[in-house]
Amino acid sequence: MKNNAGGCSLIFIMLGTVWGLIEAPVITLSIMGVIGLIIAIWFISNNAKEKERKQQEPESERQAQIAKQKQQELLIQLQKVREHQRKIDEQKAQIERQKQELLEQFGIKYLYHITHIDNLDNILQNGLKSHNYARQNHLLKNDIADNEVNSRRSKQESIYRRSLHDYVPFYFNPKNPMLFRRKISQNEIVILAIDKMQIYNDNTLFTDGNAASSPTNFYNNVQDLNKLNWDCIFANKYWNDFTDGKREKCSEILIYPDVSVQSIKKIFCNNYSIKQTIERKIVELSHIQSEMNLSLYF
Repeated sequence: MKNNAGGCSLIFIMLGTVWGLIEAPVITLSIMGVIGLIIAIWFISNNAKEKERKQQEPESERQAQIAKQKQQELLIQLQKVREHQRKIDEQKAQIERQKQELLEQFGIKYLYHITHIDNLDNILQNGLKSHNYARQNHLLKNDIADNEVNSRRSKQESIYRRSLHDYVPFYFNPKNPMLFRRKISQNEIVILAIDKMQIYNDNTLFTDGNAASSPTNFYNNVQDLNKLNWDCIFANKYWNDFTDGKREKCSEILIYPDVSVQSIKKIFCNNYSIKQTIERKIVELSHIQSEMNLSLYF
């Protein structure tokens, strides 16, 4: 159609020119010639636009194809990243399970900290602090530690060369000689159970007996847990049936320098009155449970 229009325009030009030469020699273009010229110009212009459009179409299609390809490559990369992250998460979860299983092999449920009920407010507000820090910052309202034992705990441990008082002390079993010596006042004593996984913290130690006792060994590798006398540690009640049982029953975990409130899982007591007091104090700490458990006391 466009070629026909061009042909017609040329015919109009020729006719117009002939007519002009016959009728008006002075006028070089007739009206028909002008019309033909206009049509020819329109055709040429439109044809150029059409060519430009056709040239642009492949370019835009190419750009769209490139964009689509890039999008597909990004999706593939994203999928690879997600798969890599999934494998990392699985590895972390497996490591955590292995850590849990190792502690369960030794019967470790919690790490236990023994304190007076009067100290609970500061603990719930500030976390568990070392003896030195608590003393220096007046956080101990009622210190149940034995003075003689306290003096012996000022000694340095053998691995990091820190004072025992720079650590927060815990027991594998709270029903031990330390609590027995406080049997008269144990109705006011609470036992805080913290997440056992805290034993994996950096700078954490554990011992094969009372940390203040000279024969006691210190360890910082959980693979050495098998060196502790677990039969003695978890004996039902007393320790006299074991050689050196009094010391071994008090095997400890020493965590430096503190333990957060978030790591506290339970607070045990041996009477209903103290349980009510605990529940009032932890009303806004939903992750902590209170429990009256007579089997942990004498």
